[in-house]
Amino acid sequence: MSFTKIEFTFQGLWKAISITQNFGFASSKHALNLVFKRYFLKKMKPESLYQELIALAEKLGITVLEHNFRKAGIKVESGLCKIRGKKHFFVDKHKTTHEKNEILASCLTKMPHENIYVFPALRDFLDKHAQR
Repeated sequence: MSFTKIEFTFQGLWKAISITQNFGFASSKHALNLVFKRYFLKKMKPESLYQELIALAEKLGITVLEHNFRKAGIKVESGLCKIRGKKHFFVDKHKTTHEKNEILASCLTKMPHENIYVFPALRDFLDKHAQR
């Protein structure tokens, strides 16, 4: 982590403390969550979002695998399958990161993930995707 990122993090935390004191939020946790969403997660890069989606899938017991579907010789699409009782999500490695995020999110929105902690930006992404 670079010095500017650390400095920015401390500035964001200081703002959360100030918001809590000045506006009387019920808890500093709520204020921290608000500042965290505003300053840190709106700038989440697609690659970071993809890694967080994979982490959520693993918490749900789903193994995410990237394969070259062009070698299969038949038309194969990315998706979830069950092999010997274990869930696997296969993704075409030639898809863009944005497409991978969309495909993986479409699967994860159907899974019960409400009791698992995820970053607010990831939760927002999943909620927006579920509304489509």
